[in-house]
Amino acid sequence: MKNLKSITFLKITLLLCLVIFSACRDDNNGVKESSQTAYDKVLQKGTIRVGYIPYSPAIIKDPNTKQLSGIFYDVMMEVGKNLDLKVEFAEEVTFGTMVEAVKTNKVDIVSTAVYVKSQRGKFIDFTFPLYYSPLKTFTRANNNKFDNNLALINSPDVKIATIDGEAVSILAKTDFPNAQTTSLTQSSDVSQMLEEVASGKADVTFVEPVFANIYI
Repeated sequence: MKNLKSITFLKITLLLCLVIFSACRDDNNGVKESSQTAYDKVLQKGTIRVGYIPYSPAIIKDPNTKQLSGIFYDVMMEVGKNLDLKVEFAEEVTFGTMVEAVKTNKVDIVSTAVYVKSQRGKFIDFTFPLYYSPLKTFTRANNNKFDNNLALINSPDVKIATIDGEAVSILAKTDFPNAQTTSLTQSSDVSQMLEEVASGKADVTFVEPVFANIYI
């Protein structure tokens, strides 16, 4: 069993299906820009190109067959069925690249589980919640510093394990601005944040219980 413990709920946040429709881009090369909307293009083609992020249980990608499954996979397939559209899971993206994938017309939408943050709402829109999921605070089992006061995390001598562009990196910046962060790349698995804490490279991180239970 990993040498970790959960302190308490940090906050309850909506976990939503993220939907972004691409818009016509400005053309600086003198090429006439089409006035056709992304919605019109999807209907014309009869295909909706979906960007996705493997993030269980929303989107699950089999490491051997590469077959997709999960809650949001099922939802998108049902959307395609109801709208008589072919659903093409066109590109795997990350939390840091999902907006750019739509802006550059690589995909029409991104369907993934994501926490609502104002920093994201500046560029994207969210659907109604498909389910709810909490973030819990995890530290080493022998670290009692934060047991009765999570505000102590907001200290220059505390290190928070984060992943670039992921909700925890935003949370650390907004809620604990005085703390340090040990930032992992966008391709890192969520469990790596827990490993950073267990190995002593970081003091604390914030993870959904489903991932923590699998790790432990």
